[in-house]
Formats: sequence, C-alpha cells, structure tokens
Amino acid sequence: MKYIISITALFVCFTNLYSQEWEQVGFDGKTVNCIAVSPIENNAIYVGIKGEGLYKSTDVGKSWLLVYSSVPVINCIVIDNLDSNRLFLGADDGFILSPNRAIDFFNVPLEDDVKVNCIVLDETQSSAILLGTSKGVYKSFDNCTTFMKAGLSNFAVSCIAIDNSGPKAVIYLGTEKSGIFKSANYGTSWSPINNGLDNLYTVNILCNTTKTTNLFLSTRMGNIFVSENSGSLWRSIELSNIETYLTYLVQTSETITNRFIIYALNTKGEIFKILDYDRIEKIGNKTISDICCCIGVSNLNPIYILIGTSSGLYKLNI
Repeated sequence: MKYIISITALFVCFTNLYSQEWEQVGFDGKTVNCIAVSPIENNAIYVGIKGEGLYKSTDVGKSWLLVYSSVPVINCIVIDNLDSNRLFLGADDGFILSPNRAIDFFNVPLEDDVKVNCIVLDETQSSAILLGTSKGVYKSFDNCTTFMKAGLSNFAVSCIAIDNSGPKAVIYLGTEKSGIFKSANYGTSWSPINNGLDNLYTVNILCNTTKTTNLFLSTRMGNIFVSENSGSLWRSIELSNIETYLTYLVQTSETITNRFIIYALNTKGEIFKILDYDRIEKIGNKTISDICCCIGVSNLNPIYILIGTSSGLYKLNI
C-alpha cells in the first residue's frame, strides 16, 4: 500500500503543547516552518527553518546539518515514496528539487513571483507531480524538467491531495478563501466541491490511503470536515470534548494493521489521534507554551510525532 504524507502550514497560532514526554530536539529560538519524516530512510528528518533553509537529521533530531541555505521561506517538504533519493521543496521563491537525498539542489523555473505552498506526487506515474501555488496549479510529466499551468490561476492554493487508486488520478485542491476543487484530468478542468462546508478557508486536505473516497479537511479557525463520497458532501466531525479548533493534520498508516490514522493539532497545541472518523483520543497532558507552525509523524517504528514551533522543534514518542 502506497501512501503520501502531506503537510501544509500557511499560518501560525498561539498554542500550548501537551505531553509528559515532549523533548526539544533542536532549533531553540528559531521558527520551524515545515517538517518531513522519511517513510523509507529510518531516522531521517528534514525541517525548513525560517531565514536559514533546509536541515537534515539522520539520528531522529540528535544532530542537524544545514543542507540547503535559503533566505526565502521553505513552505513544504515532500519525499518521493517511489524513489527515496528524490526530495522536493516548495518555497516563497519557487520549486526546488534534490535528486540525491539533499546533496545537490536545483531550482526549477516557474512564473515570476510564484510561491509554492504544497506539492503532491502521482504514485502511479513516477514522473508526474503537481504544485499548489499562490497563482493556481502547475504540473509536470517529465520528472520536473518543465512545468505548465494547470488552472485556477486566480486562486491561492493552500493544500493538495491525490487519489491514485483508479485508472485516472483524481486531484483535490484546497484554496485560501474559496474552498475545495476537484479534477480528474490533471487540471484541464476543475469543479468546486463545497457542499456542506461552512468554512472555505482551507488548511489541510487528506485522502484516506486505505479508502480513497474518504477525505479529511481542516479549515482556518474552523472544524474538521469529512467526506465519504469523494467530496460530493461534507460534514463536520463532532468535537464536543475539544475546546478549540483542530488546525493542522497529518496522516500515517499503522505498520501492522495498515489502519489509516490522522494526528491533529488544535489551536491550544493539544495533540489528538483521530480514528474511525468520530472517535478521537487525546495524547499527552503537559503544557509547553509556544507558537505552533507544523506537525509531522513517522510511519516507521518507533512512531513519534514532531511539532515545529516559533522557538524550536519538539518530539514525542508514542
């Protein structure tokens, strides 16, 4: 079973991180904008640090190496599950590719002043990649040698997900102000799918890796929504036992059961595990006041969660 971990963090919120076992693993006093945990390379973590660039750790955060220096903010990091040597970065100044595990980096030309917010790969075609940007969608079918526009150029894209379980990939795309769009032809045409949403300011969208018709969506200062029919209808998840909104989402699969799991972070910094749509478990209870920026999770044993904040990176073994 292939899966993609996607993370998008377009804004920050004041938080309190709850756990009895949170451990700071670097970057004290620095802002961590994005996180990627390798699904293949054990103990490898990549983080984007504001004003500095991309760091890599091969020992779960005990030590860090600056592998790509960048003053423009790195907004997202994606590791290619089909070729773990390849690493993709979305930044305020465009799209960056590393073909060899962060040894060399290459800037791929896009339109001027295009900010890349999110990236998704089509795992049925190793050469296909889509970018969500400040000026719509870009796509490439030649291993990132060239990109072409793929619609929605008047929209700022905040998040993107893909269902590649069928003969044709289905793309789901979240915008900063106008909700969700769907395409089954790589952006030749897009259809809005906002039925049931009462908040169109999207943050994260996830496609269930074990049942791809099921989607999860988080919204800015809003609820988490779920669709069980490929976006035709959305409903909010009941969160009566949670005081504040869940904002950042990340997904993984349990190694033994292959069960789809979502970890969510709310505006108070509490971490939750979402199972079976409406069953939610809180993780941890100790408070660390901070400003939260992103969340990451490993899919290899031991499983751990990472939280990027405005003053460092924190890790929790679960």
